[in-house]
This record gives sequence, C-alpha cells and structure tokens, in this order.
Amino acid sequence: MRAILAVVMSCLLASTALGQSCNSAPKPLDGIKNFEANTLVLNGRSSFYELDSCFILSRRQFGSTLRLGFVNNFDKDSVSKIGMVFVRSLKTFVGAAPPDFLKLSRGAGWQLQVPPAKAIAELDPSYDRPFKGTIDQWNQIYADNKGPDDLVTSSGFTEPWHAYADALKNLSSTEQGWFWKLDSQSLPSQFTITHYLIRFTPDKTYSLIPFTILLQSDVAEVKITISSNIDALVQDYRIIVR
Repeated sequence: MRAILAVVMSCLLASTALGQSCNSAPKPLDGIKNFEANTLVLNGRSSFYELDSCFILSRRQFGSTLRLGFVNNFDKDSVSKIGMVFVRSLKTFVGAAPPDFLKLSRGAGWQLQVPPAKAIAELDPSYDRPFKGTIDQWNQIYADNKGPDDLVTSSGFTEPWHAYADALKNLSSTEQGWFWKLDSQSLPSQFTITHYLIRFTPDKTYSLIPFTILLQSDVAEVKITISSNIDALVQDYRIIVR
C-alpha cells in the first residue's frame, strides 16, 4: 500500500513538474561518494551528473548510450534487505519506430526455476529481449495476476523474464502488476518501451545501481517511470533529447 501511495504522489508531483518549463541540464558532480540523494544519476564519459525530474539532454555531449542509475546510499537497517526497482522507459520517435514495440531487460540477482531444472537458480542478465505479443496480450498477463512461475513458458516471451528477488519467492517482479500495465490510448504514435528489472542489496556502498537506455537517432523524448519496494526511489522523469 505504501508503494502504491508513493506512486500516486509521484505521478501528481511529476505531472506538475512536466507541465512547467523544462530547461534544466544534467548537473555535474565531483563524484558519487557520499552522494545522499535518491534521484537518478547519469554516468557520463568523464563525470557523474545529477538529474532533475525533467531536463534537456544534449546528444552531442552524452552520445547515444545513457548509463543511468541510483546511488546505493541506503541504511540497510531502515529499508528492505533486498531492493527491487521496476523501470519503464518510453521513447518517442520523430520518424518510424523500430518494429519491436516492447523490450525487456533484467539485471543480475533474479531467480527462477526454469525446466528442466529441479530447483530455483539465479538467471543470467538479459538485455532488450523483444516481447512478441500485442499490448492487449501484455496487459492480460497482469489482469490474470500470474506469478513468475506461471509465466516461464508463456507465449509472447522469447525467454523467461519475470522472476523472484529471493530464493524463498517472497519478492516477485509481478507483485506490482498494476505498474506493468500499458495504457494504449496514451501512447504516442511512434514509440518503443523497455521494461527493466533491477535487484540490489541496500547498503551505503555509494556504488551505482545501473540501467542503460539506448537513444536511436530519431528519439526525441524519453519518459522514465520508476516503481520500487523502496519508496524513496519512486519517481517519474522526462528527458528532452536535443
């Protein structure tokens, strides 16, 4: 319930912010050691940058690969022992979008029992795997309240994607099914979406909890929606690409 309330408040704040002028740029940091904010950070070619919820990004300065993430600066005794971050990246194109409208990426640490295996085991990370179904088929998965075990052989997935963050299956990537659903009426005419599963161990390591967004040449805007079992990480971002 706390996570749902956090998402609602985030959306309200984000809608206010996105309705205002968006003129900020990434702000360079001396480093991320002792960085205590929970905002997104950009790992640039020679520096880290703090990001506002809406900002203009120079393709010439930052290139076509955005290495984003959060700083692991959490007191391990005050948050969940395992952190889960769910990310949606919605890219709007000024030209024709790539054919695969929905892609799926998953970082390290996620676990699943995949036949013929007899026990749950850690999955390899995966990047930009296409979902081969339709938006309606994607949404139906979450309307049916299916768990990772139910989706191992589900049509549409080219390989298992949903998984558990712990071996006891107490933390699931499908537990916030409402987050994954797509509103087809609000999508731009030319778009792609990438969904990310990120798992980490909260601690004050001040290391980056990363994910990557590729900016094809016709990308004009990126909207990033983030949910988590750690409320401080729940926020929306808008990137205007110039």
